[in-house]
Amino acid sequence: MPGKTLFMNRLQAVIWVFLVVLSSAALHPSPVFGSIDSIVVHNYLKAAGKLERTNPDSALKLADKAYQKALKSTEPGLLADAYGKFASIYYYSGNLQLAIDYNYKALSQLEETTGDKESPRYLVSTAKTYCNIGNCYFDLKMIDMALTQYEKSLSIIDETNKKRPGIFTPMNRMLLLHNTGNILAERKDFEKAKQYYRMAEKINQSVGDMQVKAGLLESMGVILMKESHPDEAYRYFTEAMEVREQQKDMRGIVGTYIFLGDYFSNRKQVTEAEQWYRKAIHLGKQTARWTLVQIAADSLTHIYLAASDYKNAFAMNLFSNQLNDSVFNNRSEANLTRTALQFEFDRQIKNQELKQQKEINSQKNRVTFFIFLSTVFLLSSILVVLLFLNQRKKLANAKLRQKHLDLETTNIRLEREKLESELVQKNKELTTNVMYLVQKNEFITDIAQRTKELISRPPDQAKEAFNALLADLQRNTDDKVWKEFEVRFQDVHQDFYRRLNERFPDLTPNEKKLAAFLRLNMSTKDISAITFQSPDSIRIARSRLRKKLELPSDDNLIGFLESI
Repeated sequence: MPGKTLFMNRLQAVIWVFLVVLSSAALHPSPVFGSIDSIVVHNYLKAAGKLERTNPDSALKLADKAYQKALKSTEPGLLADAYGKFASIYYYSGNLQLAIDYNYKALSQLEETTGDKESPRYLVSTAKTYCNIGNCYFDLKMIDMALTQYEKSLSIIDETNKKRPGIFTPMNRMLLLHNTGNILAERKDFEKAKQYYRMAEKINQSVGDMQVKAGLLESMGVILMKESHPDEAYRYFTEAMEVREQQKDMRGIVGTYIFLGDYFSNRKQVTEAEQWYRKAIHLGKQTARWTLVQIAADSLTHIYLAASDYKNAFAMNLFSNQLNDSVFNNRSEANLTRTALQFEFDRQIKNQELKQQKEINSQKNRVTFFIFLSTVFLLSSILVVLLFLNQRKKLANAKLRQKHLDLETTNIRLEREKLESELVQKNKELTTNVMYLVQKNEFITDIAQRTKELISRPPDQAKEAFNALLADLQRNTDDKVWKEFEVRFQDVHQDFYRRLNERFPDLTPNEKKLAAFLRLNMSTKDISAITFQSPDSIRIARSRLRKKLELPSDDNLIGFLESI
């Protein structure tokens, strides 16, 4: 049966899937048609929106027609709308990298072409885009970055509501409050998460959205499970089920099935848990809720493993891996982080260029003004001299200011080089992990083939073959995989082992191996999964390594290894 930790890590994802769709739709701005171009573009985009979830290829063709028309138009905002539609289509198609890229393009276009940053169209479009970026980061399990984007969107809504009520509907704020509360719950800030849920629930009392009501019930149930109140959580889950059944919300019911399966699994009621997970898989396939289908498949895998039903466990795990490869095929955190950093860097550069241009224009205006005065008072030699001296002083000041601007530009360039250097280092570390995963996948493929052969053998031969399989698995884990990983690690971190051996020559090979994993900032859980050792064994090994390194108890071990 899946443990309590696994249950808590997956539970939040079930609620959020339907929220990201609602929040994106709720923040969709109503276009203001100001020209024939605007009407044509938004008609294309509207048609694309109807097809984006069912026929993405046709939706992309319509969005491209809108984009080509927007390129030829001088009306501000049309190009940003086209970028936003591309992002939406790629989001529903599962290409989250492209969805993030196009959302940032939409943001850049809004800032470049929108003169009035207080206009309703700009505010709604910007809030919507930040929310959509947050949805993408959430689906990629990049919780901190998702929270940052949600907070930006919520800040725009709250500030606008204070100054100009009516631009945003209560639904806009309610969904963002719910999303933010879920992320806080995932970060174990339960009290603050409850505050956000209560604010969302208070708004929903007037809005009356039944899907949001069911989602809030499930969110509270999640926290109650984490706070060890399973019976109260069960009451919330069943009430949510009643709401979804009344609304005939089949997509939402898939998630509720998983909640009930996890509840019974947590209470060791295996038969009931298996039934709910099976229902979730069946209905999830019908409604294309593939993320939730994978969660249910993972849960069944753990149930079958605990019951020593290796045939079903293997089949369900293989099914889960196939879903994982097809649904989450573009999680490149380094690239995604770089996209956000590049957007912020480009924004700083543009702001600096605007400041420089304003300074140059100001200087030109001053020169023109003084030339005019010198012409008017040409006959007054004293005034001419004074103006000349004054002008020379102004030019000297302008040179000083220009030098100052040049220095600021140099500093920005150096900062950019620093960021690029950091990105190169991150990409190196990513390469290390990718090479290790390639080796691991090859080994898993071999184990899968041998397991298929094992299933077809008689029981007496299967046991012997299974023991041999386990021995190969342990031997590969302890020797071949580590050696391959060590070679890749040394390629990237060439000086790490040399300096480690110079300073601490008495370290054992296993202690050096643990130091390498920690140097990559891997958690105890990740190291345990890779080495097939228990988390307690890893923690004991870390304690011994700390003693060997003569590191005080209040010093950070990972930080120390990164400094070597």
